[in-house]
Amino acid sequence: MLKPRFQARYAAGRWALAAAMAIVVSCRGREARVLSHPHIALIVLDTVRRDALHAYGFPADVSPTFDAFGREGVLFEDAIAPAPWTLPSHASMFTGLSPSEHGADYETMLLDAKHVTIAERLTGLGYQTLGLSTNPWLTKFTGMDQGFETFLSIPWSMRKRNEVDKGSDALLQRLLFWNRNKRDASRPLFLFANLMEAHAPYLPPPEYRKAMAGPRGLAATADQSSLVRFLKHNLGISRMRADEVKLLRLLYQAGIIRQDLVLRRLLRMVERMAPGALVIIAADHGESFDEHGLLGHEFSMYEELLRVPMAVKWPSCLPAGRKVTAPVSLTDLFGMILKAGQQPSRCGKALDPLDLLPQARDPLRIRISECHRPVPMERLARVFSEAAVDSINRRRKAVIRGPFKLIADAKGERVLYDLRADPGEMKPLEPAAVPEALLLTSVLGPWIEAPVETARPGSTDHLPIQLQEQLKAIGYAL
Repeated sequence: MLKPRFQARYAAGRWALAAAMAIVVSCRGREARVLSHPHIALIVLDTVRRDALHAYGFPADVSPTFDAFGREGVLFEDAIAPAPWTLPSHASMFTGLSPSEHGADYETMLLDAKHVTIAERLTGLGYQTLGLSTNPWLTKFTGMDQGFETFLSIPWSMRKRNEVDKGSDALLQRLLFWNRNKRDASRPLFLFANLMEAHAPYLPPPEYRKAMAGPRGLAATADQSSLVRFLKHNLGISRMRADEVKLLRLLYQAGIIRQDLVLRRLLRMVERMAPGALVIIAADHGESFDEHGLLGHEFSMYEELLRVPMAVKWPSCLPAGRKVTAPVSLTDLFGMILKAGQQPSRCGKALDPLDLLPQARDPLRIRISECHRPVPMERLARVFSEAAVDSINRRRKAVIRGPFKLIADAKGERVLYDLRADPGEMKPLEPAAVPEALLLTSVLGPWIEAPVETARPGSTDHLPIQLQEQLKAIGYAL
């Protein structure tokens, strides 16, 4: 558990700038008139698995900001990601489409401009739209700035061999500068922000690593959580020992602590510059720690990657302290945000959370998650043989209905689980013995069957060199 004196020292020392920010933002945040539509903020906690937060059962108090937010708003107990990695998951949030519909993945590396984004729809309603991202997949080069009046991409930097600056401080400073110089208080605000503190490499500042992992945490290096190291483990070339994996999980949780404190600062800024806003906090996907022999993300469709935290707070419109068990997908956020954006800024009556998520009223709705080839084959071939990567170079799709989940891949493998009886997905069922399997199989469609050889080969070579280096640093390129 993070000691109170550590939090106090952190707040009073390193982040003394927060007080100055609050003063400036509060002065700028007063509305000149009552707005016709509510402010909206979408905050994505990149790579945060559901069970990494105290609100969802993690034993240590690593996420007090998120936990309090969930208590003051609506906490969703059953939210899944539409994909196990950043680009397609965000594209689904932005468009309301599945990955196979919008096509933003490793085979294209681009969100096609033909798709209408939530930023475009809100701009049409008169919103001022701002995007801030510390994830190099979310840039103008991948089309993820589409519809935003301003989209700011904040790069990472390596402070030392064993410490990475993931851009959160710079993100908050850029937001402060934008609010001072660009904010139009006569218009409602739509703010999107992506925070990357939990993403590999797991190297938050030393005090966080020490708090979670002791001396071994202080000695950690970027190589321990690099893409190449993960791939060697995943392909069985050089497996990590159990104690090494345990250390990785502790370092990851240290990043969760750091991210939660950044989230606290961000929420305070949002409260001042966008009072009464609908605020949505969710993760785009989770992270694997050898539950099924895999590390990192992208490489499977198991629950540790797809099951994500999600909470919503709208002080004037939604009840506080509500937990929702209805089945939700991050793809639903497009419709939720659009519906809220069409509401008056002050609700005449309290809304039921499912008024904004009508799809979730059906407890047996079908939810889908999809993944194209996780890493471009030509990139893998530079390090590993084609035969070695065959097991991961596959399109995958998960279909979930009620407690049943079918995972399928383009090589013809089909695995069925009953998540109620087997939440860890350790006991696959025989599909022929489960009537539900036929319905789930019928949803797979032609996309999953398309031969990998006919897919467009992905490559990051067309991206700027600086962006390629950023992608390499976070494990998306070799």
